[in-house]
Amino acid sequence: MEKNKHHLTEDAFFKKYIQEIEVDKTTSRFTATIMDAILKEEQKTVLKPEPLISKKIWVVSVSFIATCLWFLFKGKSTSTYNFPALDTSSFSNIEFPNLFGSISISSTVMYTVITFSILALIQIAYLKNHFDKKFQ
Repeated sequence: MEKNKHHLTEDAFFKKYIQEIEVDKTTSRFTATIMDAILKEEQKTVLKPEPLISKKIWVVSVSFIATCLWFLFKGKSTSTYNFPALDTSSFSNIEFPNLFGSISISSTVMYTVITFSILALIQIAYLKNHFDKKFQ
């Protein structure tokens, strides 16, 4: 009951106070002024859309991949790339269990993994450079 009486007195006070306040008059150019301010803010924040990867980079990437595919599938039965032999004589004292002796990887899979690894590293370097420039 006490709370309700308190709210009624507050309501009466606020009604009387609001009636005493004069209403502000706006100018005839109020809307135009607001719209001009909004347009200025929009012009500041508009970003020019640009592709993340330029056409030049796409051409270089596609030509690199096409060259790699051409070398892989040009019809030679021998491999054009030979990996260097490793001298493992220093490891003769260490005995490893023969866990991976039966696993074989084809050269096509190995070339694919190497190619995609190189391309991923190029992409990481390019994106890092791009975002460094963007946020500085």
